[in-house]
Amino acid sequence: MPEVAFPVVVNDRLLLAAREGLHLAGLGPNSAEDIFHSTSLVGVKQFARASFRAMLRLPSAHSQAPTMEVIMNMQTASNPSGRPVWNKGKLVGQKSPLRLSEIWAIRVRLEIYERVRDLALFNLAIDSKLRGCDLVQLRLRDIASGGRVSARAIVMQQKTKQPVQFELTKGTRQSLTDWIARAELKAGDFLFPSRIHDSPHLSTRQYARIAHRWFAAIRLDPAAYGTHTMRRTKPTLICKHPTVPPSSGIYFPVI
Repeated sequence: MPEVAFPVVVNDRLLLAAREGLHLAGLGPNSAEDIFHSTSLVGVKQFARASFRAMLRLPSAHSQAPTMEVIMNMQTASNPSGRPVWNKGKLVGQKSPLRLSEIWAIRVRLEIYERVRDLALFNLAIDSKLRGCDLVQLRLRDIASGGRVSARAIVMQQKTKQPVQFELTKGTRQSLTDWIARAELKAGDFLFPSRIHDSPHLSTRQYARIAHRWFAAIRLDPAAYGTHTMRRTKPTLICKHPTVPPSSGIYFPVI
């Protein structure tokens, strides 16, 4: 029997579908469980669909179970180019938001190691809730006027072409002020310039690598967290801590 392996599964329904597909392939529950957790070749969703398609082609669902070889051949036929699947071995799906304790754990580490730029980027990413492409292209004039960081800012989103307004908390304004002074930025400068001469600002890929270092520093799984984590964190905390009125300018406790 050919070796079968799967990536980490995010969706429980995919887990059940793949396990059912293994069972239809003539494997017992224990064998199916062992193979399922042996991890990392074909996508679970594709495998489940292939197994169900094989089952539907039979005259009766109970007359004969599709063999593992049939299912694997169907999976191979669906990818004739032979290129590696883009999500092979990757955790796909919605990224997890950070908890309050994790936010402070990252902040404390950035402060201890005096990572002024990273602290400003981290705080701004949480407060602004912007996509990575919008965050890295912010200019000083977008969030500051008259040499002072504003309490509110409005940015035009690249994806939707719609303006979005966000508030900057006191801690975020202070970290941005420290970074602006350290980098000696001017009104038209990008807020987070790149150290690479060919790029005027941080790329989304550089931002992603920086974010992954934050998560790894507090021993979070970098595969389960990403730049979209920063976008989801504040709305999640607002839902969990609705006691502070929006008019106060503080959307959730201790942040």
